Amino acid sequence: MISKVRVAVLCTSVLCAAGVAQGSAGARHGPPVDGTWKANGTVKVARHIADISVGDRLSVRWRIKSSCSGACKTTLNYGRITIPLHGHGKSWKGAIHHVVFPCTHHGTAIGSLAFKLHVTRFVKHKKQRVADGLAGTGIQKGKGCANIKEVVDFKAIRLAF
Repeated sequence: MISKVRVAVLCTSVLCAAGVAQGSAGARHGPPVDGTWKANGTVKVARHIADISVGDRLSVRWRIKSSCSGACKTTLNYGRITIPLHGHGKSWKGAIHHVVFPCTHHGTAIGSLAFKLHVTRFVKHKKQRVADGLAGTGIQKGKGCANIKEVVDFKAIRLAF
């Protein structure tokens, strides 16, 4: 069993990845998803995850940030987890692999954490088109102490640019 340390979908839903600036050259300093987000999710699948059940609701703060030093990179951060995001416009995704998850009864499981995100709403901010709503799914899978799987569907709202 995996402990409630949610290197899981949302807090636990971590389907996210790295991206490239949007729009015409010089129009933006980063993708339209950069900023601070509040993600709320509902667990849809919970297999061998301690203290997590189908129907549980989760809430976590995300920070999506782009930086350009040579090639541009976009990452989604929450807690100690950083996931590179890839995408543009409305569609974003990302994953991290070979993540070690601590088990409830000693041992570990090794697996992956992935996100698929899509922008649900755009707004204008400082004359730029930016995302103001996200929805998606986060999936955590692993093997070791148990064959674990967690799936969380979520919606996120922007807290700050």
